[in-house]
Amino acid sequence: MADEKAPTNAELAAKVLRNVAAHDRTMANENPEVQDRMLHNAEVCEEVARMVEEDPGGTFDESAVAEADSTVH
Repeated sequence: MADEKAPTNAELAAKVLRNVAAHDRTMANENPEVQDRMLHNAEVCEEVARMVEEDPGGTFDESAVAEADSTVH
């Protein structure tokens, strides 16, 4: 186990985001009244996880921030 490399902050962040997405999907399946919102949030988390993995030092377009803020519930 000493040979294993510790995860980077980006790798850890992506893993946490994917865990949140999985949780949101579980909540969506168990709560039909919030299903659409939870599935949308899961998709957003998956997309951000992908962005963090593919470009850990990348920046987020400011115009996209306002759009994301308005769609995440």
